[in-house]
Amino acid sequence: NNIAVGLLFIYALLYSQILHSHNFHWRRLRAFLTWYQSYGCKSRLCFLALHFVPVTRSSMAERIDHTHPLYVHPSDTPGAVLIPVQLKGSENYGIWRRSMTIALQAKMKLGFVTGVCTKESIQDEHHEHWETCNALVLSWIMNTVSPSLLSGIVYASNAFLVWEDLKERFDKANRMRIYQLHREINTIVQGTNSVAEYFTKLKELWSEFDAMVPSTDCGCDKGKTNVEHLQQQHLLQFLGGLNDSYDQARRQILMKTAEPTLNQAYALIIEDECQKRINLKTTPNSIVEGNDITVLWSA
Repeated sequence: NNIAVGLLFIYALLYSQILHSHNFHWRRLRAFLTWYQSYGCKSRLCFLALHFVPVTRSSMAERIDHTHPLYVHPSDTPGAVLIPVQLKGSENYGIWRRSMTIALQAKMKLGFVTGVCTKESIQDEHHEHWETCNALVLSWIMNTVSPSLLSGIVYASNAFLVWEDLKERFDKANRMRIYQLHREINTIVQGTNSVAEYFTKLKELWSEFDAMVPSTDCGCDKGKTNVEHLQQQHLLQFLGGLNDSYDQARRQILMKTAEPTLNQAYALIIEDECQKRINLKTTPNSIVEGNDITVLWSA
């Protein structure tokens, strides 16, 4: 009898130590030990076995792994502002949505707004944890919308429905913004801006456009081809908008055997711009019109 109880004690102790992240039926084991004790087992080993078996529904309900969508980090507070962008309407919905998607993915909470992590898909014993995480995501969304939009979602109880509501309200109007960006990208020129200012503005337009119309980057051959084509488009758009004073540098870049990257082309143009400034300082009686230099030598 003592041997059987001893083995039972080892069995209970082993599971209580190594099954913290598994949905083990602790209640069944505890009920069995209680019955076994009432049946006549009065030994101290049986008492200790009962002591080591948890009373909770499951060890996983107590301890959720940090990689689980229901895990809440101590820094995950309702008052946290995840992104610096405040949603105002259709004019910045695309950049807001992209920023929030990245932030929620980093918090492992993206499934709450995409419909992947629903309450129905979670085990019953974790519904309370789901409610907590859903409320957190709701508060994070509310913290990043303008006061005029907040009144329309403050009484909502489901983060997924709020996310879909904002998408339905602003995504269609977003198409007009995509069209505007497309036109602006293809018509922007350097003008009176420096190369750095022109390049920065162009990159901002590309980033906003990419956030609204994500490119295919699946790692397959087709995806790689699409990425290469997009990079080539960016290079040509950058070179095409430069002032005519950079025509020689532009030709040299386009005639290279190996096509340079966008950043390499930018560095070459910046180098050319710096050289122009040096020449301007060392050339007497110069008249500067835009970025073109006309030299009037003294008689």
